[in-house]
Amino acid sequence: MIGVIGATGRVGGKLTSQLIAAKAPVRILSRAPERTRTMYGGASVDAEYLDYGDPTTLRSALHGVDQVFLSHGTSATQVEDEIALIDAAAAENVDHLVKLSAADGADGQRMIVGDWHQEIENHLAAVGLPATLLRPATFTDVLARAFQAVTTGTWGGAAGAGLASLIDTRDVADVAYVVLDEGATKHAGKAYRLTGPEGVSMHDVASRLGALLGVAVKYEERSVAEQAERLAADGLPPVVVDVLLGVDESIRDGWHAQPTTVVADITGKTARPVDDWLRDHVSEFRAK
Repeated sequence: MIGVIGATGRVGGKLTSQLIAAKAPVRILSRAPERTRTMYGGASVDAEYLDYGDPTTLRSALHGVDQVFLSHGTSATQVEDEIALIDAAAAENVDHLVKLSAADGADGQRMIVGDWHQEIENHLAAVGLPATLLRPATFTDVLARAFQAVTTGTWGGAAGAGLASLIDTRDVADVAYVVLDEGATKHAGKAYRLTGPEGVSMHDVASRLGALLGVAVKYEERSVAEQAERLAADGLPPVVVDVLLGVDESIRDGWHAQPTTVVADITGKTARPVDDWLRDHVSEFRAK
């Protein structure tokens, strides 16, 4: 039995759909099991309630689960929530935990989210639960934040002209699926740095998007202070502002500029280029 935590997220959702399509034994662990059950086909889907603040619900939801995929949205309680889940998984003798983490920079640079993931990874290692770490670079989905700004000609940020090997969340889900399918024997104890197939700048993205739209698209380079002010003016919480500025820093300084071949090595398929994502979402960049 495979337990999925984060089945409503970008990676966990795609993974859950793959597991169900393959008729794999899967259990969705959720704060809202009825909602997630409906999302994936109704009463026949195994969905169990969990509350990170109540260890008894965690152990109950994990009872009988052999492998766990753990994906948690970025939040102020992420570290304590994931640690509670890991402790419950160890108590239930789960055979293998696959954790969605985050890649550090090529020279060990790390933003605030990376610090959180490192603390969780350290706890996972201390517990001794067989685990596989998926460490993706920045998701291509970060470009969704530009949908409206592109239509109004106000897209920009503090990423400068730096390069990033953006990775499609579908590729991360594909890797997770293979790792769970092949299991702990092959993958436990390993950490996989996942990237897209090439380093691109936001100016590259603007040029490629403009070719699809048939109009000129520009990315305005801003200072960190200017971008912080704009994000705060949008009403974003300080922690989200810090995360987004960290993403810009990682691109500006080329933390993930160099691509890896790990997606292809594991799945047998080359990672999707950013162009695929842009084509899939081009209508959302058009003025309504």
